[in-house]
Amino acid sequence: MPRVDADEIGAAHQLTAKQVRSLYAARKSNGFPEAKGTRPGAGKRPQSEWEEAEVDAWFARRRKPASASGRAVQRDPGELLTAAEASRRLGYKNPAQLKTYFDKGSFIDPDEEVESPESGRVRRRWRADRVDAWNENRPGQGRRAGSSARQPSATTTATGAPEDLVGAAEASRILGLGGVSSFDTTLYKGDLPLLTPPASTRLNGRRVRRWRRSVVEEQAEQRRPRPQPSVEGEGDNPLLTAEEAALLLGYANAKSLRTMIARGALPHLARPDDPGPPARWKKAVVLAQARAKAGHVG
Repeated sequence: MPRVDADEIGAAHQLTAKQVRSLYAARKSNGFPEAKGTRPGAGKRPQSEWEEAEVDAWFARRRKPASASGRAVQRDPGELLTAAEASRRLGYKNPAQLKTYFDKGSFIDPDEEVESPESGRVRRRWRADRVDAWNENRPGQGRRAGSSARQPSATTTATGAPEDLVGAAEASRILGLGGVSSFDTTLYKGDLPLLTPPASTRLNGRRVRRWRRSVVEEQAEQRRPRPQPSVEGEGDNPLLTAEEAALLLGYANAKSLRTMIARGALPHLARPDDPGPPARWKKAVVLAQARAKAGHVG
């Protein structure tokens, strides 16, 4: 009977090897299968291995929608579930599991999104029947490390028509952000002006956020780093946005610039000349910071 190690289990079930080992460490409470032996590892210690069929059966039971009593959950197929409710419906012990999948672009777009104007926080909910359908056909299910065919994510595609409406996960991918959480934060800060407001805020009578692919791609193009201008010769002294200052200082984007300011690495920019929003700095100040950053203070 084939055996698999933690890396192979993780590749098949969208987990890291560390998460697999954590499941095994908690096997007395979660019923994870016992290891059947070890194999030579790439590091200093041998790697545990498990019977493939036992592991697959355990994950299948874990994904099966069940109530606390172990019976299938009977709910209205059109009922809207939060990420935590959907995670529990599918049997995940971690209530944030599907939120993590969605943030990485590996879960379906929500059926309802409500954004708080005060905090920028987005409340998302999914139809129960769509959650169940995703669980039955989710990408990556049953795949093994070393397989030649890569499963696509649940929400993203490589290309699409310019007028297609895309959700936050696909927009995040196009923009090269780290995930939906990063996209939400960047959008709320006003660093994605072309995406405010969304192109569509209603879907099947419910509020959602969707953007035209062509507009997202245009925003991505605007955010791409340009060749770094020379710091020689200040010329006029206009006010620069965070994006413009980032380019002068050699950072990829405004987010990187703000991170370095918060760390105290760019003292010249600690106080914007125009607090905004958006915050802006005089070009001469940015150039002075560029010289200081390069070690030519004077």
